[in-house]
Amino acid sequence: GINAEYMGIATGLATNFQSALPTLAPGKVLPMNILSEIASRIASDGPLDDIFNLFTSLESQIRNEQVQHDELYARQQVECSGERSFREKEIAEATNAINLASD
Repeated sequence: GINAEYMGIATGLATNFQSALPTLAPGKVLPMNILSEIASRIASDGPLDDIFNLFTSLESQIRNEQVQHDELYARQQVECSGERSFREKEIAEATNAINLASD
């Protein structure tokens, strides 16, 4: 039936993803994990709401990770700016020392 067809497609895609993608950090959501979960829910004739809830949960997780990445990026930008300023002052002092020693 149609569930078996969807399960076959999802399982095939999950297998292809698994062989094509390297393993990322533990706990990360991988496409193969999502497809495997969908295939499992279809195979068990579970309600479509379960699959919808899976996508809703995934979206929430992705949005939370994006917030974390954005916060990390902002912190690193501040650190880089401070480091650049420090290094530019060091270069200016060294250049000044060279100029004074050359005179």
